[in-house]
Amino acid sequence: MFFIKTHIKTLTLLRLNQMHENRKFAELSTILPILESEELKAWQAFQSSNGYIKINGKRKSRLNSKTDKERIWKYDIKFEKHEEMYAE
Repeated sequence: MFFIKTHIKTLTLLRLNQMHENRKFAELSTILPILESEELKAWQAFQSSNGYIKINGKRKSRLNSKTDKERIWKYDIKFEKHEEMYAE
């Protein structure tokens, strides 16, 4: 445990595979609030001209940022609820 606590303070980059559920990413975001990581958010934007985003923790995760706004919003709300649950 000492090893983890001392090295967490110097952690600057975190990359995770998408095999974990969305709620696990929300849990990590509450445990590591100072860490900047796109994986610890509800979704990530692709660097493309078509406006697709990737929902973290989902297999078929690509949504169009223009036509799927309501679905993206639902993922944001769900992610926030998970964060609140783990923050307690």
